[in-house]
Amino acid sequence: MQTLTQTFPQPYVQQENSAYNETLLFLDIETTGFSPDLSAVFMIGCAFFEGEKMLMSQWLSDSLELHGEQEVLNAFSEWLLLRAASSEKLRLVTYNGENFDLPFLKKRYAQCQLSCPLDSLNLKTLDLYREFLPLKALWPVKNMKLKTMSSWIGHRPATAPEGRQLIKAYQQYIKIKDSETLNLLFLHNADDLRALAALLPVYNYICFFNGSYTVSSADCIEESLLFHLTPEVFLPAPLTFEACGCRIDINESEALLRVPIYERGLRSIIVILKIMSICRRKIMLSTNPWLPILIKAIGKKLPAKTATPGFVRTILF
Repeated sequence: MQTLTQTFPQPYVQQENSAYNETLLFLDIETTGFSPDLSAVFMIGCAFFEGEKMLMSQWLSDSLELHGEQEVLNAFSEWLLLRAASSEKLRLVTYNGENFDLPFLKKRYAQCQLSCPLDSLNLKTLDLYREFLPLKALWPVKNMKLKTMSSWIGHRPATAPEGRQLIKAYQQYIKIKDSETLNLLFLHNADDLRALAALLPVYNYICFFNGSYTVSSADCIEESLLFHLTPEVFLPAPLTFEACGCRIDINESEALLRVPIYERGLRSIIVILKIMSICRRKIMLSTNPWLPILIKAIGKKLPAKTATPGFVRTILF
């Protein structure tokens, strides 16, 4: 088994007002295929933050035989148990891990006749892909792959084999055991872990749309209501989204929400909210992620008897 321990600077996006205050453990695995019944785990990479550093450990199997995979799984178990012994609040962070990494690991532990620490420790998990998916229309990217999402907020991906090329590179390494291929394998996994860590504060957008902001002011400009919102969480990149005639522009220090006013005045906003509510029920939050913002912000501007957020929620739900 090949082992590599590395230290990187903590990503710039890790701020004091990050969404989670637990000890975060980042996990990414590499496999020889998609089916845990027919494929094996040939590498596991993990990382956590200590002060201003990101400490990373990686284990790669030197053999296609079962004992090679067992060594990697045992090394991961020891690392995870050590982390659990040093911290009571742990959260395992993955990207699509609930669908792939975690069930794949559990199946391979069983196939290798090893005790799985994921079961015994009962860790809390955070699957960033699963969290971001309902807001798919919001993200200004062509797809939701890890490297695409992380590139949007400034992470520069390394040049290393991907997908099937990664599996071919591993098979080549098994044959000739050359250091160049080994380094490329480690590089791919390390870059995925660093991209995963860089993506963490994107979760703050979800917190923002769920109410982590204050309404600082509201103005009537050119037949529109303009709400000035102050984020209470760190937002790592500018974001703009339009739907149903409304527009929101977000930067690190402020968000501007523009809502059109029609001929019937402010009460017509209720009609807009009804339409948006129908859209929300049909295609979820992905088309109108600012709906909670409208409820909170517009409630301050409607006539007193009908302006309460509770009244608007009654209409919507």
